[in-house]
Amino acid sequence: MGTAGLALALAACGGGEDPPPRAPAPSATRAAEPAPPAVRRVQFRAADGKRVAGVFRPAGGAAPAVVLVNGLVGGAGQWERFAPYLRDAGIASLAYDGRGGVDAAELAEEVTGALAFLRRRADVDPERLGIVGSSIGGATALLALTGPDRRLVRAAVAISPPTASPLEALVARDRFHPRDVLFLTDQREKASVAPFARDAPGSRLVVSEQTGHGVALLDGAANRGAVLDWLAARLG
Repeated sequence: MGTAGLALALAACGGGEDPPPRAPAPSATRAAEPAPPAVRRVQFRAADGKRVAGVFRPAGGAAPAVVLVNGLVGGAGQWERFAPYLRDAGIASLAYDGRGGVDAAELAEEVTGALAFLRRRADVDPERLGIVGSSIGGATALLALTGPDRRLVRAAVAISPPTASPLEALVARDRFHPRDVLFLTDQREKASVAPFARDAPGSRLVVSEQTGHGVALLDGAANRGAVLDWLAARLG
């Protein structure tokens, strides 16, 4: 889509589209919202040396962990409603306030640093790491899964990922083949997200009955349950 397509999007599995998710099993999403997990303010360095402030939420010793990559607006705070569900599922999380913008290649430097930070922690299992990205954060997660970081990641979720120039370049050179990604989108943005899913082996496309973009889709219990089940099956 280029720049115009990216702007519109901010408004993959080769197996095709799944039907809208059904209500999740109780093991995936509790009837009552879980209590907020402990929060630890941390810092790490992006791959290009920039210092990044983050929020780490532990989930016990040697737990699986995910990097949470936010969208254009909201920073680490975008994940405050979802993080308790991750902790309740036994998954630690690292959210951070990055440099912002829509340059997915530049933002991927922070993902690399975040993964390195998690691998150094004694309370994280370095063999069970994942990425969950929202909007431009979803595109950033996909880009990270096409480079050296893909060997460190066992599962990923891309929520409403817009088309970004680095991804378009990879597709044009037939080098866009991320694996094990759950793509979550609504009906409005399905047409722009579905092509990603077709080029991602072992992945799945979920089209939400709920209308929304990015982390807003996680307010729906069915969508949230689909994400938690995906992560649990691959990081558990």
